[in-house]
Amino acid sequence: TMTNAQPGTYSFQARVTDNCNTTANASLNVTVSGGVDPCAGNTAPVITLTTDKTAYTTGQTIILNANATDNQGISRVEFYLVSTKLGEVVAQPYQYVHTASAGGLLSFTARAIDGCGASRDANANVTVNQTNTCNDGIKNGDETGVDCGGSCAPCAALKYCSAQGKTKYEYIGQVIFGS
Repeated sequence: TMTNAQPGTYSFQARVTDNCNTTANASLNVTVSGGVDPCAGNTAPVITLTTDKTAYTTGQTIILNANATDNQGISRVEFYLVSTKLGEVVAQPYQYVHTASAGGLLSFTARAIDGCGASRDANANVTVNQTNTCNDGIKNGDETGVDCGGSCAPCAALKYCSAQGKTKYEYIGQVIFGS
C-alpha cells in the first residue's frame, strides 16, 4: 500500500522464489496524476452590507444585513464595529443585531469568508443621536447639573449662608412643579 504519493511515475517490481529456488519477476509502472485543487483560481466573495435605516438614537437596535455569495460557498460572515468583532453568522440570512449604546457616527464592517479562506469586506455607517438623559439621575450629556441644565429644564439654585456668613449658591437637580 502506498499513500500520499506525489504526482509522477513509479515502478514496482516483485520477485517470487519457490521451494526449488526457481524465481520469477514481474514489474508494474504506475502514474500518479496531480489532483485538481478546488481553490485554484479562487476569487474573493462578493458582499454588501446594509442597515434597516441610517439614523438611530441610543438604545435602539441596529439591524445589519449582509448579502454574500461565492463560487466556493460562504463559510461565515463576521460583523465588526470599527475593529472590534461583534460576532459571526455561518448560515443565511447573514444578519446581526446591535444595540446603539453611544452617540456619534458608527462604522460597521461585514467580512465574508469563503470555503477556501478568501475574504472581502463591506462597510456601512450609521448616525446615532444621544437620547435625552434628563431623567436618568446622572449628570451626563450637556447637563450642567444632575438631570438639569443644557438641553434639560434649568437647574434650580439654592441660596444659603455659609458658616462664615457669606451667601452661596448651589445648583440642585431638576425641580418639577404641578405634578
